[in-house]
Amino acid sequence: MGIALLVSCMPAIAVCSDETPWWIVETAMRSEGELRMDGHSWWSRAQALAVGEQFLIKSELPHGGWMLVRREAVTRGSGTMIVWILDDDGDMDPNEPRGDRDSDCYVVSDEGSGAVDQMVDWIDLDGDQVPDRMEMRYFRESRLRTAIFMEDHDDDGVMQPVTDYRRKINHLTSFLIDAYGNNMYFHQKYDPEKGVWIPISECPFAFHDTDGDGASEVVLRFATTPINFDVVELPDYGNSWRRMLGPWLPEMERMAVANIRYSFDIDNLSTRERPTHYEMGFNLLGRLPYSEIEGVHDMQPLSRPPQTTVHIPFNRTCELGNSYAARATGFSWHEFADGSIAIGDPRVDQDWDRRWEGVFWTWNRIFMDNTGGPNQTFNMRREYNPSPTTSREVYYSSVDGRLHLKGAREGFTRLGAIGGREPLGEVRTFDTDRNGYFDRWEYYVEGEGWPWLVAEPHNAVHEDFGDDWSAMAEHYNTTLPRWIAQWKKLISTLKDLDDFQAVIPTHLKEAQNNNLSPGEQRYLLEHTAYVLYRQWRAETHRQSLEQADTKMNEIFSDMDKRVQMQEAWKAATLLTHCDRLLGAGELDALPPLIRETWQLLHRGSPSENHDEK
Repeated sequence: MGIALLVSCMPAIAVCSDETPWWIVETAMRSEGELRMDGHSWWSRAQALAVGEQFLIKSELPHGGWMLVRREAVTRGSGTMIVWILDDDGDMDPNEPRGDRDSDCYVVSDEGSGAVDQMVDWIDLDGDQVPDRMEMRYFRESRLRTAIFMEDHDDDGVMQPVTDYRRKINHLTSFLIDAYGNNMYFHQKYDPEKGVWIPISECPFAFHDTDGDGASEVVLRFATTPINFDVVELPDYGNSWRRMLGPWLPEMERMAVANIRYSFDIDNLSTRERPTHYEMGFNLLGRLPYSEIEGVHDMQPLSRPPQTTVHIPFNRTCELGNSYAARATGFSWHEFADGSIAIGDPRVDQDWDRRWEGVFWTWNRIFMDNTGGPNQTFNMRREYNPSPTTSREVYYSSVDGRLHLKGAREGFTRLGAIGGREPLGEVRTFDTDRNGYFDRWEYYVEGEGWPWLVAEPHNAVHEDFGDDWSAMAEHYNTTLPRWIAQWKKLISTLKDLDDFQAVIPTHLKEAQNNNLSPGEQRYLLEHTAYVLYRQWRAETHRQSLEQADTKMNEIFSDMDKRVQMQEAWKAATLLTHCDRLLGAGELDALPPLIRETWQLLHRGSPSENHDEK
C-alpha cells in the first residue's frame, strides 16, 4: 500500500494555543458536540482511498504530530469506513506508520460520509506504553451522544474488546470485557447545551480482585437513571442503549443511582481458568442523587473535551455498596446451573452459567426495576426484604446450613432444569413473626398445589455476620463439608435399607461430576436425598397403614397381628418425627430413626423372633 505525506489544514473553527495540545484542537467539536472530517483539506484524498490504502499527514498546528488516514472494510456486516488516527503521544514511526493502543485516537466515518460516527481513544496515563484508560465515544448525525469509559486498575492493558471501533456485543464477546482483576467501566451522556458529561446507565461497573489472584471476587454495578424516570415506560432504564444513543432530554438534568447489584465470590473459587464464580448477590433499589455523592468529578487532562467525567471512584464503590439507602433489597444465591438457558462463558464450560456481571435478580414474581439480565430462573435462591435499610446484613441458619438475608420477609428457590429443562419443584421460606429470620420452610413437588414438607423449627440457631464478608465466607466454607457429609450419610442410609428400592433419577446422577463446587455438590446431594426420602416415606406410609388398619376379628385371634398392628402404627407416627428432623436440619439424628422406623415394618412376626431366640 502506498503512503503519501501531506500537511493538514485544520477546520476554520478550530482555535489553537501553545497551552492546548494539537490533537485536542484537531478533534475539537463545534456547537452541540458536532464533529466532522469533511472540513479538512485532506478529505477529498481520503474519499479516493480504496480499502487497505492509507496516507500519512502531519498537523500544521503548533507542535503538531503525525496522523494516519486509511479506509477499512467493515468486519461486522458490509461496507467501509474511513479511519483517522491521531498519534497523541508522538511515537508513530513515519517510515512504518500504524496506530497503537497507548495514547492514539481513532476517529471513524462510516462509508466515508464525512460525519464522525465513532471515536476510540486509548490513553496511557503513566507513560509505560500500556493503556490505562479507554474511551469509546458514539455520535449520531455527527453529534456526540454518549460514551463508554474503561479504567484499567490492574495494569494489564486489557479493557474493552473492539470490533469496527465499537464494543463487541454478542454473547461470546461480552465475556472478553476485562471483568477479571481490578477494573472499572462507566457510561456517560453528553449534554450538548452545557458541553459536559453526565452519568447514565452502568455508572460505574467495578470489578475487585480482593486476594490478588488475577480474578475478581467482588463486582458492583450502579444503574444510573433520571431521578424521576418513568418505571412503567422504562423499567430497565439503566440498560437502555436506546436512551444513551438518543437525544438529550430535560429529565437527564438530575441523575441518581436507582439500583446497585453487589455480588460476591463467597467460596473463593474464582480463578483465571474458571472466573466469575459469584454465589451471592444483593439487588438494591433506591434513588441516590449523584449530586449528593462526593468526589465524583474526574478531570483527565489527556482526554479530549469534555475532559471531566462524573462517576463514583473505583476505590469508593464498595463503600457506597455497603451504605446505600435501599428502599427494598433482593438477595440471590447461585445454588446450581440452570439447564434451560445458556448464559455463561462458553469458553469455560457449556453448562457454566456464571456471569461476569455478577448475580442477577429476576423479573419474575417480585418486580425490582433496573435489574438487568440475563436472568436465571431455576436453582437460584431468591429472598426479598421490602423495608428500607442502609446496611447489607447476612446470617447463617442452622436449619438449612445457608447464608440468608437478614430482614427478608419471604424467599423461594425454583428447583429444576438439572440435566434437562424440566421443573422439579420449589422451596419457599417465610419470616412469619417479622423478627428478621426465616422460621418457616415449605417444600413443593412440581405440579402439586400443597407442600410435601413444612418445617417450623423452634430450636433454630441463627448466627449474624452483618456485612463482615470475610467472617461469613470463612464460616460458610468451614461448615459446608459437614453438610455434604450429612447428606451423603442420609442417602446411603436410604439406599442400604433392606427390601427398599431407592431410585435416583438419571438427571441427578448425571449431574454429579468433578467440576462441581462444594456448594453445588451440597445442592445436588440435598435434593437427591429429598427424592429418596419422599420415595421411602410414601412406601413406609403405605406399608404402615396396610399393617395397622387390620380387622377386629384378625387381631382378636392372632397375637402376632396385634403386635404387628401396633408396631406398624408406631412406624406411621415416627414418620412425623422424621419429617421434623429433616425440616429442622437435624440430619445426624435422622438415619437411626429411619432405620428404626423401617425395621418396625420388616422384622418378622413376634413368634418367629421368639423361636429364633
